[in-house]
Amino acid sequence: MKKLLLICLLSAAVLTVSGCGNADNIAAELGCEQASEATPADGILTLAFGERAVTFIVADSPLTRELMARIPTSAEFEDYENRLKFTRLGAPLASAINDVQPGYDPSGGDIAYDTANDTIVVFYCDAEYSDDLIYLGTAESGSEWIPVMEDNVTISY
Repeated sequence: MKKLLLICLLSAAVLTVSGCGNADNIAAELGCEQASEATPADGILTLAFGERAVTFIVADSPLTRELMARIPTSAEFEDYENRLKFTRLGAPLASAINDVQPGYDPSGGDIAYDTANDTIVVFYCDAEYSDDLIYLGTAESGSEWIPVMEDNVTISY
């Protein structure tokens, strides 16, 4: 079953990149549900790659301010379990984490900080609750491109 899902994901990515697929339906065809509405907040985070971009509305908090001050301007994202993309930060966010209670149930289109692995995580499918995740925000636009996001991602806040 995992091989079939991986084949579907890769096929959708190839079709989308080649211009033969409908990017708006990629996640739906893979059986992923995406967040339908962004949560109002005070900041915008954009992940741009190629001619595509995913824009997130992120909550204004001490954690997001510390994170955005340390986040690199470019990164490579890796796929994990056909549900999310992640990139490592390099050093834990020790000070601001103490003020936040980790743990939530992520939805497709969410961006989070994973305290266990010191990674920024971008979900393109719903995932199980994790005590290690801290919610950062929700995609406002471009969430259909998350499954094909990997190399040379420019990050701006």
